[in-house]
Amino acid sequence: MKLSELNAKNCKFVIKEPIGKEIRGIIAGTNIDKHNHKLTLEQLKKMAEDLKSNPFMNNEHDSSKTPLGKVINFEIRSSDNGEYELHIVCTLFLLVL
Repeated sequence: MKLSELNAKNCKFVIKEPIGKEIRGIIAGTNIDKHNHKLTLEQLKKMAEDLKSNPFMNNEHDSSKTPLGKVINFEIRSSDNGEYELHIVCTLFLLVL
């Protein structure tokens, strides 16, 4: 079974070690999102600041669950359309059932 097929709500995981796989992406921006929400640049900066004290990636934003990975780098960048985006690089953990 692939890890992506597991239902994390019904399983307990133990973090074994970082597996060295990096994921890069945009986690937020000042543009209007699919829920019709818009963050301000100040809110985006606050999100970035919060990553310093809590860099862990949680399943469904639930900090009571075992973290799936850790943000190892981030920066706010200006996008081509004049908005701002919070870019991250994170590493995934090897999870053992």
